Amino acid sequence: MQFLLALIPVFGAVAWVSTALQVKRFHDRGQSGFWALLPAGLGFLIGVGLIFVAPILWLVQLAFLVNLGFLPGQEGENRFGSPPGASGALKGPRPVKQAANSLLGAEAAMERALAEQKLRAAPAPARSAAAAGATRAPAQPSFGRRPAR
Repeated sequence: MQFLLALIPVFGAVAWVSTALQVKRFHDRGQSGFWALLPAGLGFLIGVGLIFVAPILWLVQLAFLVNLGFLPGQEGENRFGSPPGASGALKGPRPVKQAANSLLGAEAAMERALAEQKLRAAPAPARSAAAAGATRAPAQPSFGRRPAR
């Protein structure tokens, strides 16, 4: 019982931080932060004994996941102020970052790396026997392969 009482402040702090993050994300999307209180109200109704509210709470949580987790924020300032992380110098739409962290950016980076690898692996232009000299240096073994003899 004492352990559960000791966890009450921890749960309170987690609930506070979670609600604050949801409010900030709602504001980033240009919506009212009071929407973050909807699950708490539905949870209270479930606690009171209205069990049939549980499926509604699940739908609300799914809507929160889509709205706050997958949809982008509004471009530029909205009625709640500047976008998160913006300085006072930013006026207008957010700067477009290079697509290094998106799937397309990762795909382009992989394509560049593969093209570089092909260039490194391409055979050097053939030299004449006279230019090469009478002696040839033995080929350096690559990782996991034996040198050709």
